[in-house]
Formats: sequence, C-alpha cells, structure tokens
Amino acid sequence: MQSSQLRGVIVRALCLIYMFAFASLYWQLPGLYGTNGILPARRELVCENMSLSNCFWNQPTLLWFVNSLHLNVDTGMEILALLGTALAFLGFVFPSTFSSSPVMILLYMFYLSLYQWLLFRLMFQSGVVKLTSKCPTWWGLTALDYHYESQCLPTPLAWYAHRWIPAWVQKLSVSATFVIEIIIPFFFFIPLASFKRFAFWSQILLQVLIIATGNYNFFNLLTIVLCLSLLESKTSRKESPLLISLIQRLLSLLPLAIIGYFSVTYLSVAFKDGIVQTKLAFTSQELEDFIHAAVPVSIVVVAVFGTLRLMGSLRQAWSSDQNASTLEKFIKTCVTGIFVFLAVVLFGASCVPYTAQMDRVTYLNLMTPFHQWHRALDPFHATSSYGLFRRMTGVGGRPELVVEGLSKQGQWHTIDFLYKPTDLKTPPMYCAPHQPRLDWQMWFAALGDYTHNPWLISFLYRLLEGRPEVVKLLDEDRYPFSVEPPVQIKVSQFRYHYSDNNVKDGSWWKREGATNYLQPISLKTENVVEFLKENKFIGVKETKEKVHPLLRDSLGKIRTFAETFPGHIFVHGLTLTAVVIALSKSRH
Repeated sequence: MQSSQLRGVIVRALCLIYMFAFASLYWQLPGLYGTNGILPARRELVCENMSLSNCFWNQPTLLWFVNSLHLNVDTGMEILALLGTALAFLGFVFPSTFSSSPVMILLYMFYLSLYQWLLFRLMFQSGVVKLTSKCPTWWGLTALDYHYESQCLPTPLAWYAHRWIPAWVQKLSVSATFVIEIIIPFFFFIPLASFKRFAFWSQILLQVLIIATGNYNFFNLLTIVLCLSLLESKTSRKESPLLISLIQRLLSLLPLAIIGYFSVTYLSVAFKDGIVQTKLAFTSQELEDFIHAAVPVSIVVVAVFGTLRLMGSLRQAWSSDQNASTLEKFIKTCVTGIFVFLAVVLFGASCVPYTAQMDRVTYLNLMTPFHQWHRALDPFHATSSYGLFRRMTGVGGRPELVVEGLSKQGQWHTIDFLYKPTDLKTPPMYCAPHQPRLDWQMWFAALGDYTHNPWLISFLYRLLEGRPEVVKLLDEDRYPFSVEPPVQIKVSQFRYHYSDNNVKDGSWWKREGATNYLQPISLKTENVVEFLKENKFIGVKETKEKVHPLLRDSLGKIRTFAETFPGHIFVHGLTLTAVVIALSKSRH
C-alpha cells in the first residue's frame, strides 16, 4: 500500500475508534461520573492552593476550565464527549478534510516509525511478561484451558472454544501466541516487504481470534490500526528481472524458515500419534538472558531506522515542492523539524517504562534526558508499559460477584447486569467496541475484596438511593426494583464455570462455592455513610451553573435519544450510520 493511501486509511480508522471511545463514554457518563453517579468526577477536580495552570499540568483535562464558562463538571463532560464523538464522526465520513491537512501529512511522515515502535512494545512486552511472571499455566502451555472461561467479558464463541477445541490445539495455540508476540515483532524493523507482510498477517490473525472470543472494547481494533503501519510500500509495480524476482520469492519464504527454526528449537513442536505436540524447551534463566540481549538491541534498531526516516522527512520537507521559494522551504523544514524533535522526545520517554519493566540494567543505562522527558510527559499518559494477561486468572473457576437486593416485602432478588455473567441461562453477548466500564470493573473487584474497590460501595449506595442514572448501567428489563429501591443490598461471590451442555437445559453457566463478599448494607449503615462522605462520594456541594436554555434543552434531547437504546446498540448504530454515509459518499 502506497504511503498516501496508507495515511488515509490510518487517519480514517483512528477517527472511527475515537468515535467508539467518545460515544461509549458519553452513554455511560451520568451513571459513572455524574453528580449522582458511582464516581462523581467533581471529587477529582479540586484545585486548592494551586494555580489553574498547575492543576491542569498535574491532571490534564479541559474540565478545569468549565467553571470559567459558568458550567458544572457534568455539563462539561457531556459537551466534551459529544464534541469528540461529532468530530470523530465527521473525520471518518469526510476524511479528505483531515487526511490532506499539512499537519497530518507531517505527522505521518515520521510517526510511522513510532507506530511500529509502539506496536513492538505492546506485543513484545505482552509476550515476555507471560513468562517472566512464572505463571504455571503459561509455562505449561495450558493458559487457554482457562482463558475463554475466565476472561472479563466473553462472547458466545468463547463457550464453544472452551468446550470443543482439543487440548493439544489449545497448547499449540499458546505456543503460536508466544511466537506472534515475542519473535515476530522483530520482523517489524527488517526492511523487507516479505517480513513485514508476514508480521502483519500474523498479528491480524491473533487480533481477529481475540475479537471473536472476547469483548475488549476497541483495544484490538487499535492494535490492528497499528499493524497497518507494516503495509507501507515504496516498491514500483514494474516487472522485475527474473533473478530479482527469484530472490524476492526466496526471501518471502525466509520468515517461515525462521519461525520453523524457533518452533522446533524452543517450542519442541513435533508431529506424533496424529497430533501436534509442543512444550517449552528453554529455562527461565535462558529467557532472562534473551531479554537482557533483546531489549537494548530493539532500542538501537528502532533508533537507527527511526533516525533514517526522520532525516528523510526533513529532506522531503525541503525538496518536495520545487516551485517554492527558499523562505517557504526553510519555514516548512523548520515546522517539520519541530515535529521531528517531538518524535525523538516521545521515543526517548517511551524507553523508560519499556526498560523499567523488561531489563533493569538497560533502564539504569538510559540517557538522562530520556528520564527527564518521561517525567515531564507522565501527567499526559503519553507513554506506558504493557503486559497483557501477565497471569492467568480463573484457575478453578472464574470468581464472580452476585449482587442481591432486599425488597420491603422481605425477599432477596438478584440484580442482573447487562454484560457480565450473573444469570446462568443468559448467554454471553457481543458488545465491543462499546466498553461497559461497570461490568468490566466488577470482574476486577471479584479478584480482590471490597476494601480495595471503594467505588463498589458507592455503586451499591446509589442503588439503595434508587438513582436512575446508575440503574441504567444495569439490565433495566430485569431490574427487580424499578418501582422502589431495595432496603438492603448484599454481595456474594461464586465460582462460575461454563455449562457442560447449553442445549440440554439452556444454561450457559454453572456455579459453585458461594461465599459472603459484603454483608448487607442500607442507607442507614453508619460506617458506609461516613466512608462515602470522607471520600467525597456524597455530600459535596454542587456548583451552580448558568446554561443557556437552548443548550440545556439540546443536551437533554440528545441524552434522551441516546438512552433509548442500550449502550452497545447506541455505539453500533452510530457506527453503522457513519459507515453507510461514508459508502454513499464514496459512490457519488
């Protein structure tokens, strides 16, 4: 794919993903971060004994400035989320306005290398930490025996993958995951199209399989967009001489040869008794030696190829327009130089979390400016470390929280969620790219206790109050307290497993081992009320706002329309609308 085409595809895809993120968050805002929500955003926006600029630098968000517009935090969040959704929607439907802009062109010219560096860190770190964690399921290649059942929000296909895929295929799949995440990322930087194409399709295969079996919002789509950077091609379409063509064909087989070597040598892949058998054929010490060598090499390789690309960007900025005057060329080159400098800073800052997690020796040997840049950018979360599925949870069953409310008639009723498992006969569902944050966090809460999840107490208290914005985050059709709120709420913990046969009685799940997670609480439970007041979940004075009636009415109508649908349907519908308009526009 040529650079101009690739730039347009990446920009358009990013706009679509931004739309997912903003629209999903917008739908959930009142229940999550509103004044009467689970985690009121205003409790985080307290600027005492500091100037507004210092508050912004410590916690960068435009919400600091809503008071200057006589708006409260809730209204500010609504406006920002809607603007973000609208801009992303327009960027996807009318891409020429964005992808042809000089800023986007300049950014693309050097940022492609950073894309590949980010993709490398994401995949390489995610693969390595699975082994450095010394999790027995990863070392024994049995992680997928538990993953499909224990992941945050499984899809219906996860049930079938867990029940139907043979154990030897599961082991082979874990081995393939290690190859895709640890070995193949080094192909990103080999300047041969065959290696990059092989790396691209390998990563796409992994991401598509994850999308099919798990709801990870738009994370996998973002990873796929990063993978698009591997498709850049500068080769002409002219027919090559026979010798060159033969060499290219041989080089296209080289990635397979390398993968075959690593698979046989380090994964002991062998065909025996009609099945493919595999096991790890290296020790933890050999792994540490590999990491110690690979981390500094990866930084040097990226630095070298990145420098060449950035120099090419500066050269192209000077010579791309032959009719421009010397002054115009100078200005264009200076502007490009600023972006090049920012790219260098971002690369240097990203090396800090990368090496801190992977190799302490390399971390200590990093240049001092790298650490300074990282500290300066840290409030903006510009760089991160990665380590997906470091340890496999759910061995022995997935821990799951079941919330129950007591009616005034003295009966306990289960409170069902929209996406996370509760009712045994409710099948898993597809909700991505919508991110149901409450359901997601309930999975993490089940792995610990409520003292480490203070938001959970606030969530239960809002249900006791009967807050409609919080109830909307649940399965409203089956909510047993739609007339009047519960008088008490308690939480139990179970171990959930996939059912043996979902056709026999319609059950997708079975559960066991009920334990008490949280004793019954009510609105009059003193320690709960004190805790919520101390942490400013409740009892914070609202900021008065002066909103123009037209703006207030418009926001209200948009909110009413959005809440006509469940969150995932709202996001899916918006996506379908954008795609249909874009396709119609392209045909005309």
